[in-house]
Amino acid sequence: MTSVQGCQDALGLRDYLQNTQLKVEVRGHASYHTNLAYVNQMLQDEVNRLTGKLTRAKYHLAVLLCR
Repeated sequence: MTSVQGCQDALGLRDYLQNTQLKVEVRGHASYHTNLAYVNQMLQDEVNRLTGKLTRAKYHLAVLLCR
């Protein structure tokens, strides 16, 4: 990297740094949303697992009550 020689160089450097910052922020948000999707899927899987467990427990209870 070379030193900033004038106003044009300073403006170009500012634009470059702002663009770089935006790219980092966008990647951060994309990563955040990816993590949310992963957590959402994990929670949905857990809900499905517990729903199945509850359904089996209700069935076993009904069997025991019918005896």
